[in-house]
Amino acid sequence: MARSSSVLIIARTPEKLKRYEALVRSGNSTCQIVTAMSGADGRAKIENDVPSFVLIEDNLKKLTGSQIVEWIFAKSHLKDLPCVLLTNEQPDEVFLAALASGRLHLLPLDAKNEEIGEALRATVFFLENINGAERDFKMKMLAKGEMLFKQGETSQSVYLLKSGRLKAVMERSGSVVHLGNIEEGEFVGEMAYISGAPRTAHVSAEEDSELIEIPVGTMDYLLRTKPSWSKALLKTLSKRIEDSNKRKVASSG
Repeated sequence: MARSSSVLIIARTPEKLKRYEALVRSGNSTCQIVTAMSGADGRAKIENDVPSFVLIEDNLKKLTGSQIVEWIFAKSHLKDLPCVLLTNEQPDEVFLAALASGRLHLLPLDAKNEEIGEALRATVFFLENINGAERDFKMKMLAKGEMLFKQGETSQSVYLLKSGRLKAVMERSGSVVHLGNIEEGEFVGEMAYISGAPRTAHVSAEEDSELIEIPVGTMDYLLRTKPSWSKALLKTLSKRIEDSNKRKVASSG
């Protein structure tokens, strides 16, 4: 399906629509703007005429903004349609690849005009570079039992577990110590990324798994420009500290 040059804005109130329209026009005064005030109406307009991108609030009637974005990402003919989603929810696992590529930008519902403007400019950049937008990261599949990396290897990438489960073990003093499991939505290899040291553990798949492989340089950029990624990294680090404390208590007992 051909894509129009319009921008679709979906928000609950006329006041919000007017605000977002002004922000869009500040970057492109001649673009055509289409609006909707419910998720169902917004989805119908996308099906009728695919816009160049979508700016959408999450707190909509009938269908939420997150549900609309998830529906967009599931449709093959909308695979390159970028979105700016205003939400107070943590990003769902299905959004991780789109966040990494720049196809999706998440902002809080009370985002300032400057924040929204920056996300809109980044979305335009994505559209202008759509063929190379995903060149800096790639998807990696692991079969059950397959090794992701080994202890002592140098670190060139960080991984984000999109689906499945991994386990981490460390060789120490001739024995193998189980460090814990890695669940969906957690980073993998973040300690080597932060320290710059070699990998501190062997990591393998407990079940068939899908990961996003992010080069170190790209990770630097994501942490600078996408607050949701910084929060996700802190969440992973917090879990690592909690697991470490549990092991210390178990060993001392």
